[in-house]
Amino acid sequence: MLKKIIILLIVLGIAAFAALNVLSKNAPELLRGAVERALGKRVTVGDIDYRWPGHFVLSRFVVYEDSPFASEIAFAVDRLELEVEMGALRRQVLHIRRVDIAGAQAALRKKGGVVYHFLSAALRPSPPSAVSGDASATPAAGLPIRIDRVRLEGCEVRFMDYDVRQDGYALVLETLTGELERVELPPGREWTTYDLTGRLVQGRSARPADGAFRGRTRLSDAETDAVLSATGVWLPYMAPYLSRLTAAQFDEGRFDLRADMSISGGVYNANLHIELSQLHLREAEPGDQVFGVGSEQLLSYVRDESGYLRLRLPVQWDLRDASAKPYEVLRSSFQRALKDLVLSRIGTIAVESVLKTPDTVPSKEASKNRLEDGVEKVRDFLKF
Repeated sequence: MLKKIIILLIVLGIAAFAALNVLSKNAPELLRGAVERALGKRVTVGDIDYRWPGHFVLSRFVVYEDSPFASEIAFAVDRLELEVEMGALRRQVLHIRRVDIAGAQAALRKKGGVVYHFLSAALRPSPPSAVSGDASATPAAGLPIRIDRVRLEGCEVRFMDYDVRQDGYALVLETLTGELERVELPPGREWTTYDLTGRLVQGRSARPADGAFRGRTRLSDAETDAVLSATGVWLPYMAPYLSRLTAAQFDEGRFDLRADMSISGGVYNANLHIELSQLHLREAEPGDQVFGVGSEQLLSYVRDESGYLRLRLPVQWDLRDASAKPYEVLRSSFQRALKDLVLSRIGTIAVESVLKTPDTVPSKEASKNRLEDGVEKVRDFLKF
């Protein structure tokens, strides 16, 4: 009896070894196919190193864009590490416990108001069969994917905007580092949290701007609570976007930004805290204005004692309203913020007008004239 048990154990051991050998050979291709189905785009992998039970190291991993940027690279990385729950593949779900990404390059392209990227197909709503994990789901429906944690280090994101410039205007975010947790594709009811930092490249004439993005988003309905911050953004480099807000042009100027943002029920709300400095105007709007405000007052009267222009802008935009134009919403917010700032300093403006040069004590008549001049400037300032 003992002999039979030993023989049976040997046979089972040989069978298990053979099964593991077959799985080791097939697992890389199974993973590549699963990732391609999940992303809904063409994927190539130079080599896959598989280590039992679910550790994969992918080299030369590339995701290609589809129409209208067919065959353009959407995502590329030399080395990608994954921890995969192999049993989930039998349930038609790609469950990735951990993804480590270093030195990746991603491209986002905006055209016709639509942003295309390596996750754009996966983020589209899927047929119910694909979401439920029905085995009869077709490959075209995509493969549900769940990622517990994504770690990024030293990555680069290139945003090409073909709507502001025909040949594409590039914004490059470098040294992108941080973590995302709980990512579901197609989008589910889980909250995806993120904590990311990076630097915005601003050409050769200015040092990069530092930025951070922290918060959470529910991908199924875009509900969001987040904070975006940036320091040292150079105004001239943002000229293609500023031109949508104002016809004024700046030779110099920098700003720091903190945006407390939320999306609820399809409505975007934000409180923007903006601090502008080193402003040098090259050309004003018609009528010597900026955002409908006299440029002289903008560059002198509304700056504080340290030379900074500090603004608080509440912004609200109904994302469900196709007729709403974000640039018009922002321009109106700038105008309201400038008006509020002037009203808060109206006393100072009037006093400065009275006490202005000459250094000698002004006569009663001169003081009256200067006060009237100061009041008149404030009235002119508020004509918008």
